[in-house]
Amino acid sequence: MADIPPSRSRSTESLFSPGQSTPTSSVDDNSSDVHSHQTTTTTPATTPPNTPLTALTHASLLSPSTSSPTTPLSLLTIGFGPASLAIAIALSDHLTASPSSPSPPVLFLEKQPQFAWHAGMQLSGTHMQISFLKDLATPRDPTSPFSFLNYLFSKGRLQKFINLGTFLPARREYEDYMRWCASHFSRAVRYGAEITRVDAVHNPDTGKVDRFNVHWIDVATGAPGSACARNVVVATGGSPAVPSLFAPFTTGPDARFIHSSQYATSISSLAPALLSPSSPQHLVVVGGGQSAAEIYVDLGIRFPEAKITLLVKDTSLRPSDDSPFVNEIFDPDRVTPTYELGAAERAEKRERDKGTNYGVVRLELLERIYSELYAQEVDEPCEERWRCRVRNSRTVVGVERLQGGGVRLDVVRRGEGEREVLEAGLVVFATGYVRDAHVRILEGTRGLLEAEKAAEAAVVGEVAPAVEAEAPAAEVAEVVPVVEAVPAAEVAAPEAAAPEAVAVETAAETTAETTTAPAPETTETTTTTTTTTTETNAPADATAVEQVKVTVEVTSTPAVFPVGRDYKVQYAPGAVEEGAGVWLQGCNEKTHGLSDTLLSILAHRGGEVVGSIFGPGSGSK
Repeated sequence: MADIPPSRSRSTESLFSPGQSTPTSSVDDNSSDVHSHQTTTTTPATTPPNTPLTALTHASLLSPSTSSPTTPLSLLTIGFGPASLAIAIALSDHLTASPSSPSPPVLFLEKQPQFAWHAGMQLSGTHMQISFLKDLATPRDPTSPFSFLNYLFSKGRLQKFINLGTFLPARREYEDYMRWCASHFSRAVRYGAEITRVDAVHNPDTGKVDRFNVHWIDVATGAPGSACARNVVVATGGSPAVPSLFAPFTTGPDARFIHSSQYATSISSLAPALLSPSSPQHLVVVGGGQSAAEIYVDLGIRFPEAKITLLVKDTSLRPSDDSPFVNEIFDPDRVTPTYELGAAERAEKRERDKGTNYGVVRLELLERIYSELYAQEVDEPCEERWRCRVRNSRTVVGVERLQGGGVRLDVVRRGEGEREVLEAGLVVFATGYVRDAHVRILEGTRGLLEAEKAAEAAVVGEVAPAVEAEAPAAEVAEVVPVVEAVPAAEVAAPEAAAPEAVAVETAAETTAETTTAPAPETTETTTTTTTTTTETNAPADATAVEQVKVTVEVTSTPAVFPVGRDYKVQYAPGAVEEGAGVWLQGCNEKTHGLSDTLLSILAHRGGEVVGSIFGPGSGSK
């Protein structure tokens, strides 16, 4: 049996929870063969000083009343999904390879009660769409003990997995792999913590920010908590994009609209209501991507007596392009060239690359769906009588709740204007995600941004006018809240839209709503009184004009947090000390490319973030 390489000789027990064995490396540095390095489950009698375990079990770091501002954590991550887990693994590997490096105090905060990855889409028979070799460690370091192969070895399934002859494990197995990785950091994770805000703390000697206070609420008890850290990583993932047309029907005791992210975790509890005789035995899926197609197939299996309809906005379901040349757009070495492009060029590139991931379906699933539709036609030539149907070029333009349960959908066929009405007991919409949670979380630090400082300086430098300015009536009309009918096409649900496209539409809706609704607590609001002149119906020679004062709540636009190539937020020069900062993960698709929200890049990106925070010259303490 080969010896453990010297670079792996340092124990990383301090990063793991007691009672669990440190993952063992299953790949020898000097051989392509797979070896086992047996270790026993150990619980150290004492925890070495200056380790994450010592720091994180200290009550002062978890209590807002006793937190000591003089002992900040080296790193705190908001969210403990795959992105943060990849950072934890990279940090563990870094410490293992650097025996002389001190173990920094770290903390991971997660809103969910336990580690979970896309729980709402863990469907039976579904598989990963990327190779298992693109796990959370292998692309960065094939000898890492956190590889998918070592997970299989530790579970005793390596040989049987090899016999499968596949690079695409079941989605449930891959989630179990990530849960296995996460379990080794359980003492460094606080689950059930919902983040409320992040505040910047200035060093009284330098005037610069040298740490950040992160505040949260315990989901179970409602108790507040906080911790102070020099470096904060925000990796909250995406939130379901809910079209405004569907939003009123997603809540309440008889809600019949659910987002695809809720499907697997809620469909069983909804089943009794869906099977009720008073409910339409018709289930509808809205979307044209992989999630929509998988849910369409799953509903057909779960409810063999119900009608299933898939509404697709595009003219057809389309296959994803996973050919070797195209897949190179997800390679780690493509990130820097993408970042260095101009904004317009990056936008064009994203649009060209969307066929790899957004609004597309794997060919194998498309062929299965088409084959089953064809089998129905063999038995019944009339499509109207089919149990399962795929309706292309369809857009939902109206929704009405039915008294007996369920909803009535007004559907338009694009291009032809043909309308049809569908009654459904359930509507599942796969409309993607928005990735803007960091804007709310970091609202307390927006004053550090260069754009905000420039705006503040401009306001301070202005001389207040002695009299109220007069504005043309047309300008007032633009800001006065007006309630008017919106064309159906504008509120139609986007199907399998790219997250950024959905985010833009959602942002537009939010802006429109904040003109009439109270602004959120984290958003600055100013009240201004504008005096305007409007012409009256007086004679032409009249000189009198009617003055109309309109009081309008002006809500400041969401802050834009620019990031560098290393994913670090670029606050104004000199605002933040070296060795402190905020990093964003999973919301940088516009600057870093299509892979930013995907699993493919996580191993390398986790290593880059660790190197940026803890590497030579980082200045982190």
